[in-house]
Amino acid sequence: MRSLSRAVALCGALVASALLSSTAAADELVPALRVQTGITALRSLQGDSNDYFVAATPELSYFFGSPRTQAGITYSFTGSLNTELPNGIANGLGLTLSHDLSERTRLLLGAEALQASIGNYLLVRRGAATRIGGVPALSTQLVTLTTTQGLSHEISPVVRVSESLAGTYVTSLDPDVELNNYVASALFGIERSWEFDALGAELGVQYAHTIFPPIDSRVATASLGPTWDHDLTRTWSTSVSIAAAVAVSPDPDTEPRLTPAGRASILYTADGSGIQASYAGGFEPNLLLGTLLQSHQAGLRAFTPISNERRILLSVSGGYLRAKTLDLRTNGAFDNEFDAVLHDGEISWGATDFLNLFVRYQFIGQSSGDGPGATPALVRHGGIFGIELFAGRRPERPRVQTTFPQRVDRTDAPPPPVRR
Repeated sequence: MRSLSRAVALCGALVASALLSSTAAADELVPALRVQTGITALRSLQGDSNDYFVAATPELSYFFGSPRTQAGITYSFTGSLNTELPNGIANGLGLTLSHDLSERTRLLLGAEALQASIGNYLLVRRGAATRIGGVPALSTQLVTLTTTQGLSHEISPVVRVSESLAGTYVTSLDPDVELNNYVASALFGIERSWEFDALGAELGVQYAHTIFPPIDSRVATASLGPTWDHDLTRTWSTSVSIAAAVAVSPDPDTEPRLTPAGRASILYTADGSGIQASYAGGFEPNLLLGTLLQSHQAGLRAFTPISNERRILLSVSGGYLRAKTLDLRTNGAFDNEFDAVLHDGEISWGATDFLNLFVRYQFIGQSSGDGPGATPALVRHGGIFGIELFAGRRPERPRVQTTFPQRVDRTDAPPPPVRR
């Protein structure tokens, strides 16, 4: 917890420093308000419930930058009134920073603090930001602290090295649930590119400490393998990696575990539309709870305009997860194997520059696990209608870069910041 707190403080200090030193005219204060109402139908072994809710999320963002730096700070508050489930509140604070250390080196930083119930967290985040993972009861109140850092450096026009770090801390606010989970990861890569292809290698390490009585376990993983990126056309690109992964633990009565691991994705971008299908297998973090899983996960995210003239946009996302809690004990006392799915569909209409309306459907399904930390079996359908009000027109691109390009030709890199 102390190291993560320091990381959050470091990100905050860097953003504050950039704020004080920035003299560009790109400063922008963006208040917004989102109001949602709808119904959720929950089916579980503990009982069924149909809940009507109204949730309001006022949000305030400040974006600023210079020719080399773009940064943003966002705070949001959500209050919900429910007919069946407990009324709830959520608070979120996010910091993002993109900085060019040189003409060939770019640094990305991010930090997020979030307090919310699992149920509200999955509902109030828009479809593009939803995450799939094993969840406890949807009423569980959690606090999550996350920090990320990424660095990309071009040794030459065709050789690039990169590294990324991430840390997550999750704890429960419920008095009857003791939970303190820590996950840290690091990834180091190098690649050599040609006109349409890039070949490289990646080394990844992870560490997780799970405290969820009676579970108290520590696990470290490492993986190493080659990568291949290929641009099929100007609009289609693919990325593949394979690796050998090993998991070890300093805890007593544990055995190392070796498994193949890999990732694959295909990306399409053109004319305001985007589709990405992905797969990840091996030792992966469950970001909702801050634990490590041995899993297979497939996902799909897509968006396309139904009408550019009327500013009507369709977006969908879906994911399937087959996972088990990474337990290296020889007796398998804390094994928890389960399946989970999460699907989202949304249609939004930009009625004016300041008003956006949307309707959304969400489906969550999860099978029952076993062991002390077992996931509960549940199915939830959610139908939502929402209204968003902005102080300015929603930008067509992120104001601050948060990920590196995927294509070999780098045409999916964000454009230079717009100066106002």
